[in-house]
Amino acid sequence: MVEIIVAINIGILIFFVFSAIIYTMLLVGSMPAIVRFFNRTTLTNIYDLLEPKALPPVTIITAFYNEENGIIENIKSSLNSNYGNLYPTLSN
Repeated sequence: MVEIIVAINIGILIFFVFSAIIYTMLLVGSMPAIVRFFNRTTLTNIYDLLEPKALPPVTIITAFYNEENGIIENIKSSLNSNYGNLYPTLSN
């Protein structure tokens, strides 16, 4: 019985060592991409990426039925977004 428990423990140890080696290899292999990402984010102004030319257009479709009071607030809140390429559409 003790031999079975020792064998199971050795199997678990081998599994975890193998997993740690694989994850370490993945980390080392992805290090150039991580460095490129951080270099790009430190050299780029994040607000330049929010310009309307850089963003795909997004349409907000709002369905309403006899809601005259809430339409204006809905459109105002949609247009107050920081997203530059936004097109609100109303549907009755």
